[in-house]
Amino acid sequence: MQILSLNGPWKLYYGAETPGKENPETLEDAILADYEAVDAVVPCEAQRALADAGRWPDPFWDENIYEFRKLEFYRFFFTRTFDYAPVPEPGRVVLQFDGLDVLATVFLNDQIVGTADNMLVSHAFDVTGVIQPGKNTLTVRLDSAMNSLRGKDIPIAVHGVEQFGEQVLFRKPGHSFGWDIAPRLVTAGIWRDVSLKLLPPTRITQAYFVTTHADANRAHLRLKYTLTTDDPFLEDLTLSVTGVCGESRFGFERKVVTFNGQVHFSVEKPKLWFPAGYGEPNLYDVTLSLKKGGKTIYSEQTRVGIRTVRLDAVFKKGDEGRFAFIVNNTPIFVKGTNWVPLDAFHSRDLERTDKAIELLCECGCNMVRCWGGNVYESDRFYDLCDEKGILVWQDFSMGCGIYPRDEQFRKILAKEAENVVKRLRNHACLALWCGDNENDCAYFWAGQTQPHSRSNPLTRQVIPDVLAEHDPYRPYIPSSPYLTLEMQRDTDGPEQHSWGPRDYFKGSFYRNIDAHFISEIGYHGCPSPESLAKFIPQDQLENRRGPAWTTHNTDYRDAGGLRGYDRIELREKQAEALFGTVPQDLSTFALASQLTQAEAKKFLIETARILKPRRMGLIWWNLLDCWPQISDAVVDYYFAKKVAYDYITRSQAPVCLLCAEEKDNCHQIILANDGNRSGWVRYTIANAETGVLVASGT
Repeated sequence: MQILSLNGPWKLYYGAETPGKENPETLEDAILADYEAVDAVVPCEAQRALADAGRWPDPFWDENIYEFRKLEFYRFFFTRTFDYAPVPEPGRVVLQFDGLDVLATVFLNDQIVGTADNMLVSHAFDVTGVIQPGKNTLTVRLDSAMNSLRGKDIPIAVHGVEQFGEQVLFRKPGHSFGWDIAPRLVTAGIWRDVSLKLLPPTRITQAYFVTTHADANRAHLRLKYTLTTDDPFLEDLTLSVTGVCGESRFGFERKVVTFNGQVHFSVEKPKLWFPAGYGEPNLYDVTLSLKKGGKTIYSEQTRVGIRTVRLDAVFKKGDEGRFAFIVNNTPIFVKGTNWVPLDAFHSRDLERTDKAIELLCECGCNMVRCWGGNVYESDRFYDLCDEKGILVWQDFSMGCGIYPRDEQFRKILAKEAENVVKRLRNHACLALWCGDNENDCAYFWAGQTQPHSRSNPLTRQVIPDVLAEHDPYRPYIPSSPYLTLEMQRDTDGPEQHSWGPRDYFKGSFYRNIDAHFISEIGYHGCPSPESLAKFIPQDQLENRRGPAWTTHNTDYRDAGGLRGYDRIELREKQAEALFGTVPQDLSTFALASQLTQAEAKKFLIETARILKPRRMGLIWWNLLDCWPQISDAVVDYYFAKKVAYDYITRSQAPVCLLCAEEKDNCHQIILANDGNRSGWVRYTIANAETGVLVASGT
């Protein structure tokens, strides 16, 4: 398959849309309407291009984020010319956008070739009859998403987090409209790669590998495939498959007799894929080829991890419940982090991915939960998780809201889910699909009663139907936390988001959590003074009640402060609970806050390990900030590690000595070993102040 990248220099034209009047439909119209223009380097958002060009201020500095509100009502035109030299091989020419944000009309040589209304998936348009030899002009018009809501009859029950109702009406990541971890930055742009592809007439269109059984002696796999070809009778067409992982190999050839088929095959003495700490994340390099008369006419490569994964879950209250991941028949104690937006400008995600994954691995995680207020991550992200043995819990992109249930939205979501599932299903790292983040809870928070509050058709029907057709072997839960008809509160299930009152981390709530698995829990930690100085003016650095601190809190001022808590006040109270006072100077306060966060994370992680096997995992919130802010992250936007990162690294070590809380005037000592190694350990426990030996043993 031949690919021509269309990334790089583009031109951006921009102007405010005028409600009730005709707005420019084409690039020529925009130029005649005196739209202003700047250079842009795609992938990028229009807002980022304007800031880079000096037309708009740096959105991350001081209170500048509020200046970007008016751009929500603008129309943008991205345009470029490129040379195209036809190739002699037959095939269809496809124009592919891996990310269009969000209401897009695509023109090639002044002809509309496609439209898009979903930022979260790729879009491909057949331009075979439109593209021409030599110079071509490509233009993308992006209409104002906010203006598209004018005059719409929106159901009164639908709403998003912190009352930003538009969050649930567009297929954009929910955080774009304002969240407690992200600024309100309603972008528009070409945020991922754009390219031209020549699709050969004979090719494999789907190849799905699944492991149905695996142990050290033998693994059984299935390959389901579909293909397209212009061969009139499918004569002498053969599918060839080979897989190599070190000295382990498999391979076979099958005559193609239909456009879709399946092959069952076994691998003797397979190299199994295991999550980090439980074995090696072995991957087979697989080549699939189509041969005609023994000659290869099409070939593609992928990687396959041979492993089984299941969710051992019973969704009942208290001790009757259960929630644990089993990989290759081995129970996995999960030590993970929530994966939130890498950047408020998603065009910068890819350049931050490798470093973020490195941080995740260094601190001892074996799972990452891709949170539902985010985009679906890049192929690079999932490839790295495959390579590093990081299990992925994947939310579909919905969070903390009550979403439309109408037929139009169901069709949009079904199409999105199919796109995402087909792209990701072959990754060994992918352990669980989850319908959304906290949408079951959103009905509970809104005081809505059964049955509709526990029978969301999006996650009980639309997504399960897609998975039944395109990935029927992987575990799925409808929501996180998932609330059944029998559950009345968002803390009733075996899997919980244990935020509670956010008071002292050893308070009654945190000591008495009855979850079998905690998939969200966090504690605040102030960025260092050095990082704060990069986004808060010098004259406000010591003023924790000033407008710059409030802006990066992140509480969208113009919405009237709708959040039920203030994170700056919270971290002061949390530090006071540990130290008995709130330091006033910035350096001491930042250190006290970071130490408080570190002790809290240590307590929460180690308590979960002490409670194994009743509790089989904890996914803490969160690794990395998406913009400069006051947050729960343990690494700030500038990749500066807070104290908690070091504490987490030690608390998540495969072998760790743990000290339980006092009970009956005694502290129980536990040696936790989460992994596949066994051996003898000698331990000593000393008084940290005096050095006096308290206990020792083997």
